[in-house]
Amino acid sequence: MSKIKTRTSLYIMVSILSGAISLTTLNAISNTVSAKNVDYKVNLESSLVVTVPTNTVVLDINPTTSAFSSKDLGVTVGTNNPTGYTLTMSADSTDLTKTTGTAAVIPTLETLAGGYTESTFTVNHWGYKLPTTNYLPFATNVQLDSTDAPTVSKTSTVTFGAKANVEQPAGAYELEINFAAVANYVPPTPFSLYDSVAALSKGKNTEPATSHFSWTSITTPTSTAADSIEDTSTSGVFEWDGQDSNNGSQKIYFYRGILETSAGSGTYGSNGSANAYPNYVKLSNNTCWRIVRTTSTGGVKMMYNGMWNSGTSTCANTTTSAQLTTSPFNNASATVANVPYTGLQYQNIHAVGYTYSNLATGATTATSISTIFGSNSSYTTANTNSSIIKQYLESWYGSNMTAYTDKLEGDAGYCNDRTLNTGTSWTTPLADSDTIVPYGTSGMKTYYFGSYIRNANSSTFSPTLTCPRGKVDLYSYTSNAGNGNGQLTYPVALLTADEASLAGNGWNNSFSAYNANSYLRSGSDFWLLSPSTRNSSGNARGFSVFSSDSLYYSFVDSTYGVRPVISLSSGTTVLGSGTATDPWVVQ
Repeated sequence: MSKIKTRTSLYIMVSILSGAISLTTLNAISNTVSAKNVDYKVNLESSLVVTVPTNTVVLDINPTTSAFSSKDLGVTVGTNNPTGYTLTMSADSTDLTKTTGTAAVIPTLETLAGGYTESTFTVNHWGYKLPTTNYLPFATNVQLDSTDAPTVSKTSTVTFGAKANVEQPAGAYELEINFAAVANYVPPTPFSLYDSVAALSKGKNTEPATSHFSWTSITTPTSTAADSIEDTSTSGVFEWDGQDSNNGSQKIYFYRGILETSAGSGTYGSNGSANAYPNYVKLSNNTCWRIVRTTSTGGVKMMYNGMWNSGTSTCANTTTSAQLTTSPFNNASATVANVPYTGLQYQNIHAVGYTYSNLATGATTATSISTIFGSNSSYTTANTNSSIIKQYLESWYGSNMTAYTDKLEGDAGYCNDRTLNTGTSWTTPLADSDTIVPYGTSGMKTYYFGSYIRNANSSTFSPTLTCPRGKVDLYSYTSNAGNGNGQLTYPVALLTADEASLAGNGWNNSFSAYNANSYLRSGSDFWLLSPSTRNSSGNARGFSVFSSDSLYYSFVDSTYGVRPVISLSSGTTVLGSGTATDPWVVQ
């Protein structure tokens, strides 16, 4: 905020012999000041010029007849501040004080509705008036003028008046008056969240695909981060060398790793350190989120991280505070957040589906993959039942998030990849026409889903942001221009195992694609969207992130944390700096 203060001394000189009183302004100055206001990414150079002329105001007052005298003083202000300025006049007292000899004062006028005219002005008092007022009592703080836009030059006139008679002791009376011009507050300008993430990029990850997921062999960045952020080559924001299921034209950026800021300064995972690559977002309902990546359509995908903690002023929540509640991914029945839900028991392979088909429980006949999981030609009819975790998320969203639906990417894809492999060939998945031996039938096999092949098998480690089986597994709120299935009641789902691998919560295999201090760490187990395996005993298992922070798979009836994922639309603007204590706030 720019502020100018100038001082002028106000004198009343009483001389019985001359029969005159003079009001004099001294020490008037002209000055200019510049100040730099930094509102996040907005730099505003605002200046104020305040001029008080060096003139003498003479009040010729006849003390015998109590004549009235007045004189004008002009204060000129100019500013380039976009919201203008406010000009005030102030003093430590309302009395004029005799400077020499016997102590005496000349008080200001008494309060009077409508003020005083010259004819009603009280003897042995002084006051002031503005162009739109009568004479008023001098106050210790008076607003003279205010503007709401840049002003080249504007003069505010204040008139001082006094009346005295021979009862007032002769001498010089003074009061120091301050004129202060203050640049008005300039609201910060919201800025693009996508562009802010892109600006943090350390460079593009390059081929071969297996090299840039290792903590020890990630490609050296082609550009450095901002000067204020020092990071290792394996942590930070990176540009994805590939496409995602949205099939857009924007570059994709993802957050990865422990996000150190400088050597020895600690990490910014679950410990709430103030040193960080920023990826915290807060909505106006006080929900906190952590950005995982952007989308090819310019969106920003982020995972729930609890509620804003007003007591400690932070979004850095951990353990159960970072999740909504606990729930099975799916089961025959479960009570979640005190509400009962019905789903599918874990000994059915299609229980891994975010939605699932009506294949009868206990069926013993080998059944085609397209019948169990659907295909792109039957995605609207084959998967008509919602898993328990989907039902709960939809209920939560309907009660807490509908006000934000128009701010979210409705066509963002969330992949529940049900590509199957038998384990005999890690690179050739089964076709939709192939059959599966169901639970309870002799000769059951262990089946591995696509996410397991990409993220848990060290010989084929290659996370993806696309969805191999297409729209039948690509859940979206809208149809995603034909790519998504439109089967989400609301634009919310879960993080995939592939995205968790990119973030640094990958499998603890020979590639070491995880770190115990990854920023996704919550210290509590939570569900992912990706299926993992169906073992030879018939148990369907899905991926989760364990409290130890590596990917793991668990029976889908296990009770783990629920951390929803949403994707902010392209063009979303924010204020803030993205840290836990100053998160980006969506506008």
